Amino acid sequence: ARAGAPARVIRVLRLVAAAALAFGAAAAVGLATPASAGPAHVGVVVNGSIYCVAWTGGTGYDVLFSTGASVTIAQDPAHVGMVARIGGTPSAGTAIDAEHYWSYWRNSGGGWVYSGAGGGSTHPAAGTVEGWSYVDGSPNAAPPRSVGYDQICGAQDPQPAPPPQPATETAPAPEPAPPTQADPVPAVPPANPVPAPGGSTRSAAPGESSASDGPVGTTEPVPGDPGSSSPPGPTTQGAGTPSGTSVTPIGTSSQSVQTIAMSRASDDGSGGTAAATGAGAAIVLLLGAGAFWQSRRRSSAAE
Repeated sequence: ARAGAPARVIRVLRLVAAAALAFGAAAAVGLATPASAGPAHVGVVVNGSIYCVAWTGGTGYDVLFSTGASVTIAQDPAHVGMVARIGGTPSAGTAIDAEHYWSYWRNSGGGWVYSGAGGGSTHPAAGTVEGWSYVDGSPNAAPPRSVGYDQICGAQDPQPAPPPQPATETAPAPEPAPPTQADPVPAVPPANPVPAPGGSTRSAAPGESSASDGPVGTTEPVPGDPGSSSPPGPTTQGAGTPSGTSVTPIGTSSQSVQTIAMSRASDDGSGGTAAATGAGAAIVLLLGAGAFWQSRRRSSAAE
């Protein structure tokens, strides 16, 4: 019995949930369907005149009296309760007989229908039309003018409320695309300056090596140097060294310096003889001073 109790509870909950869903759906349908405003008047046609009166649920006579027209009800025993005159028709003193009377008509939307009952025993519905037509000396009654309810009272009935507009959802604006970043351009290293004749410098062209590309402190062997393993050969002047100047490579002997200076001086021709002689004399003096200093140093060491 205890095991079956939860199952019954679950079934009851399911039934309650289904009923709630059905009620919610019915309520939603009722809210979505606007209530249509029905007719609230009764049309009246008296010969050629038309009236629109508010519907109150009264009799046909009540509707006729509501038009405001002058209405006379017969009081003689033979025609008691019959309409004798409406708005002065017929003229005063005209007797009611089979060919002189007010005929009573009703229109519920399908056209005029002659009423066999008097206006005191009918109850016109809202949206219908009551008609009164006077028979003046004819054995047959003719209906009043053909006018429908909408033509008489359609503009006075409350208009139906417009259906609710469905809520419109605005689509979210698209997110802006992230800015695109261009690949960084690698920086071009500055070109190494190449010394030019006359002391000025210029940038090295692509593929051209400069004098500073080599390692610092290294020298090339000088032809004629005892410490050089290269065979002696002709001495050439570098592209970056001005004419008439001498460069002493690091690590060369004084004899090599003198030889190079004399060789370059002789290569300059007669125009550079004086400069070469002066340079050679200066070198000889420097070498002599160096030799004297070396001898004094050795003598000091020997003492």
